Amino acid sequence: MNYLSAGKVRNIWVSILYHVPEGASVYEICKQLYDLSAQSTFKYLKDIDEHILFTEANALIPVASLNIALKDVFYQIHRLWESQPCNILYTEPDICFIRPTEIFGRFNEFRLFNIAGCVDKEFNPFRSGPALLNAAV
Repeated sequence: MNYLSAGKVRNIWVSILYHVPEGASVYEICKQLYDLSAQSTFKYLKDIDEHILFTEANALIPVASLNIALKDVFYQIHRLWESQPCNILYTEPDICFIRPTEIFGRFNEFRLFNIAGCVDKEFNPFRSGPALLNAAV
């Protein structure tokens, strides 16, 4: 459904900060990155109505690994998308906006996928192990 023409659409910026075992050594750095990301996003991303931070505290499923955390993010975003007319921009803590940016209300459809989940060595030679569920900018 194209909510842009429906009116009364909430523009929601979603980000994450999960404390997972394999990331324990870098959690404090991720918190600092998230703080910088939030400052730049609130300063430069136009038309944010709401910000939601997903953490292990509000997870829908028990989070024991990064892959499970990303799976939880997928479920949470899908649930949010189904709950109301909204535009959702999901970023991870390492994303910073460096100039005024307009995404909400600018496009009829906006989807962005990255290659983090790809285990095909032809497309992602650095990836090994199981695919990570990922939909980040």
